Amino acid sequence: VVLGRPGNESARLLQGVEYRSFGYVSDARLVSLLYAAADVHLFTSTADNLPFSVLETSAAGTPTVGFATGGAPEMVEPEKTGFLVPTGDMPGLTVGLRRALSSDTASRWGVAAREKIAKEFSFELMKERHLRLYAEILERRTAPPKKAG
Repeated sequence: VVLGRPGNESARLLQGVEYRSFGYVSDARLVSLLYAAADVHLFTSTADNLPFSVLETSAAGTPTVGFATGGAPEMVEPEKTGFLVPTGDMPGLTVGLRRALSSDTASRWGVAAREKIAKEFSFELMKERHLRLYAEILERRTAPPKKAG
């Protein structure tokens, strides 16, 4: 399953791999179904503070194999919910994909990924954390200055 349109280099790398490209998908429900249908989420971003694609695919029960960039290491537990390698390590991605697609590994990682996201990144939890942060910032801004002494 490929969402978006693979560029020439991606298409070349995918030669010999059976896949279906869906182009840009705007329907959130269909995106969720496509994420759930995938065996593995291949995360090749080289810079991403909080990769929503990792959150979304994990919530759909699809494990991530990709680069350990930005916030990905906070969401992917090595060999438990997915597999991360240093940014740019293409041979490492191959190892991760082979490991994920061997036996029932991707399935096990996918179950653990869904549990982790539900436990640590649910909408309610994220909303609560943001509201707490905003309250702390406002409290600091309105607190009287401390006297030196």
